[in-house]
Amino acid sequence: MSPKKTNILIVILAICSIVASVNYIQQFWASSKADDLTIWYDLYGNVVEQVSRSVVAIDALQHASVGKNYIRRDSNCGSGFIFDSGGYIITNEHVIHNTQRIRITLADKRQYIAEVVAADRRTDIAVLKIDAEDLDALSINPPERPISAGQVVIAMGNPLGTGSDGKPVATFGHINRLGQTLSTEIDPANDRYYDNLIQTSAITLPGSSGGPLVNELGYAIGIITAMTKASSSDQQFGFAITLNQEILDKIDQLRNRQVLNHAFLGLELAPSVDQETQERLGLTEISGALVESAILGFPAYDAGVRPGDLIRAANGQRIYSREDLIAYINHCKLHELVQLELLRGSDGRSRKLTLSVKLTGRDIKDIHGFQQEAAAISIIVWGMKIKPLTNWRKNIMNLDPDQNGVLVYALAPDSPADDFNIEAGAIITEIDGNTVDDLNDFIKLAQKYQDDMPNIKFLQPRPTLDSIEDL
Repeated sequence: MSPKKTNILIVILAICSIVASVNYIQQFWASSKADDLTIWYDLYGNVVEQVSRSVVAIDALQHASVGKNYIRRDSNCGSGFIFDSGGYIITNEHVIHNTQRIRITLADKRQYIAEVVAADRRTDIAVLKIDAEDLDALSINPPERPISAGQVVIAMGNPLGTGSDGKPVATFGHINRLGQTLSTEIDPANDRYYDNLIQTSAITLPGSSGGPLVNELGYAIGIITAMTKASSSDQQFGFAITLNQEILDKIDQLRNRQVLNHAFLGLELAPSVDQETQERLGLTEISGALVESAILGFPAYDAGVRPGDLIRAANGQRIYSREDLIAYINHCKLHELVQLELLRGSDGRSRKLTLSVKLTGRDIKDIHGFQQEAAAISIIVWGMKIKPLTNWRKNIMNLDPDQNGVLVYALAPDSPADDFNIEAGAIITEIDGNTVDDLNDFIKLAQKYQDDMPNIKFLQPRPTLDSIEDL
């Protein structure tokens, strides 16, 4: 789905280079008021001491760069916490993303090389395993003890590498807000999505990622993930993934080496409802999720959703914005049936439609594939929008890698192509007996036959989405 642009907050994932600036660290601690820290430690020093035994520092070697006379190794520092006494550790996926070697330092300074049991990019959670037993596992906040805004919290971890000696750093604050969602423009290359976050005033810095956010009793309530700074001030916030039952279930799946399946609707959505749409549909109330494009061959397209539709509800739940729909689908199950209620129309008049969409699996290869296809050059002729046939499209249509032709990306109703029963998704391979290998061939032949539509030979394959595995 289209990234949302924002100038309000500057958000970064809280991960840092292992070679941190000493001056920066000194400035950070100098900026903290000693009296305030003394008060916090007087109140919660015993909690910090207890939790510290379960917090780990992570040194993740990403790759080695070989120069003429040297080898440079790039590392990231991060945090984690012991989830099980048998050596299972929780952290963020972005902390260990594309790493070759992960070193864990425990609070007692013992060090281990960790195995990645399983990791999930979309939720940004990873489960690691070290060959150690009888460790101090961190207690998870029980469901009968709710968390609320204003509650005291403690962020524990390895900010800027300062906890890499086994002594995790603690910062204190309060819960500002629950159920926070961060913009989808954060790390779109890895298709991350953050919702149901805890926003806290406890300072988090690069390197804090993966550490626990605990309450005043020492129970883990979240996984520290990101930090933000308001662009207009020095105000800083931290964000943590809420350790609710849904996330705990996902952690159990990862611990059992299961792949997490994420549902996919197959739509790109506009950031907001623009004035043109308001006038086209004759809207008096402009909320909803506006469809920019429906991906050819994916569930929403096959169900009849089209660009310009305004989605107002999903399974009866009111959709007020693009973010509402993204969040709703993010919590749906693979192959779940979703009833979309939408408005469609023109010239100031609209009608209500209800379409049933069966969700497919979300795969990052597909996200990148359809984005590349959508951005490719196209030509419109005989009522058809024609694009190059990409390797990704061949793959999801189970075509031979050597298959030539061009893709019918979209088709106007009552167009000349209707006489040939061509549908969107068709692969044109010949025009009047002339082979069409690529878009250049098609353009030359289209110019030759621009007055009358010639005989066209085409394939009409269907995507094999059920065979696609989620990352």
